[in-house]
Amino acid sequence: MTRAFGISVFLLLQLCYHVDCCPKGCQCFTPSKVFCSEDVLKDMPQNLSSEVQELVIMTTSIKSIHLESFPLNSSLTKLMLLNNLLNGVSEMAFNRLLELKELEISGNHNFKVLGTGTFKRVGNLTKLLLNYNQLKTLDDSIFASLQKLEILQLKGNAIDHLPRLLFRHLRWLRSLDFSENKILTLDKDIFNSLLMLETLRMNHNLISVLHPDTFINMPHLRELGLQGNRIEDLHLNLLSGLEHLNKLHLRGNLITKIAPGTFPPNLKELNLEDNRLVELSTGVFQHMSFLTDLVLAKNRLSTIPEDVFRNLTSLQHLSLSANHLLALPAAAFTGLSNLISIHLDKNNISSVEADLFDDQEIMEKLYLSDNDLQGLPEGLFIPLISLRTVRLQGNPWKCDCHMRDFHDWLTDANLLMSDVEKIYCAKPKPLKGRGLVFLSREDLVCAESAVNNYPVSTGDKRHRTKSCSLHEMNGKVSIRCTVPRCPAVKLEVQFSDEDGRRLTFADEQKWSDSTQCNNATIILNF
Repeated sequence: MTRAFGISVFLLLQLCYHVDCCPKGCQCFTPSKVFCSEDVLKDMPQNLSSEVQELVIMTTSIKSIHLESFPLNSSLTKLMLLNNLLNGVSEMAFNRLLELKELEISGNHNFKVLGTGTFKRVGNLTKLLLNYNQLKTLDDSIFASLQKLEILQLKGNAIDHLPRLLFRHLRWLRSLDFSENKILTLDKDIFNSLLMLETLRMNHNLISVLHPDTFINMPHLRELGLQGNRIEDLHLNLLSGLEHLNKLHLRGNLITKIAPGTFPPNLKELNLEDNRLVELSTGVFQHMSFLTDLVLAKNRLSTIPEDVFRNLTSLQHLSLSANHLLALPAAAFTGLSNLISIHLDKNNISSVEADLFDDQEIMEKLYLSDNDLQGLPEGLFIPLISLRTVRLQGNPWKCDCHMRDFHDWLTDANLLMSDVEKIYCAKPKPLKGRGLVFLSREDLVCAESAVNNYPVSTGDKRHRTKSCSLHEMNGKVSIRCTVPRCPAVKLEVQFSDEDGRRLTFADEQKWSDSTQCNNATIILNF
């Protein structure tokens, strides 16, 4: 009886908690986790249990947070205020949240000001996220009490300046993100206290100049994001102290040149896409044997030195898309045996060397689309035994006899993704617009060149000649053959019309004396 009574009381208490005791407009999944998301909710939930440790307030009409918003003796360790209508937070609002470790106030488009003492009593915070608000300024002592902070984000605000002493107390900070603001400059001492910082993101600001000592005191930095700024020059010593830097993102700046020795040797990922690089010096990537990803797309490169990538023995992914490249040195990729993908699309490349990819046996993806290629050398794809994806469309292919090797490879290759049906002929005129893979090998013929697979039938089957040539002049096509005996010669011509139908025309000529067929002419009318 006692046991049954105890179980009944326990179930009653649970029912009370989940139905009657949970604040209005909220859901209480467990006694310690509460989620509130009702647009009619205009004030912080009342009667919040002191047992609640995680509270999420999302898409409500709450406009302000103050001291009375939270109960005395609160056990909150995590508080998230997302996409509300907040326009103000009292400097005393969090004074009762002494156990708070994670705080996020994000997506509040009317939230513009943070008081100096807002975080004074939450010294146990390890994570503070203030993303996508409209904060414009920060007092240099606003984070003074957050000496345990490890993660700080203020993405997507309207901050244009960072006070020089803003981070001086954040000695345990590991990740800092001020992306998508309006920051114009960085004081050379701004990061000096961040000895433990591992990730720094300042993407999509308005930074144009970086002092050589900006990152001098950051020995543990592994990732640096500076993409989407207005940086024109990288000082030779700017990154020299970042011995553990693995990822460097410089996409979308205005960089025109890079001196050899600029990049630290332990880099694994380097993104220089969408800058204004006109040339690469021979030693710009020297001593970077750990680099696995290099992106140079959307620059203004017309040539590259033959040995510019020579030391990148760990390189797996290389992108040179959307430059002005006309050709590639034969040894451009020599020694890069770990390459998995090469992007060479959207350039002006008109030819490639047959041995260009000789060292790329494990390469899986090759992009050569949207160039000026008319043909490819015989044997180009032989080393690429692992190739699974190839992009070749958007080139003015000349579908003649020189394309037979490529045609054979293309129809036999085991490609998973290639868009081979989009490889269209630009020349000759009868094949213009036709898909290469839909042509037969016999369709690929050359004018003014010896043809070895056009036999001429004679009256004696024991005699077959292979010395025929095809000629074209002023739109007139002729075939010239030398035959050892010609009491009878039969000429047969096959071609495809505009609808793809194969047509055959034939004629036979006989002579009573074989000497009469010297320089004989057979005319086919069709």
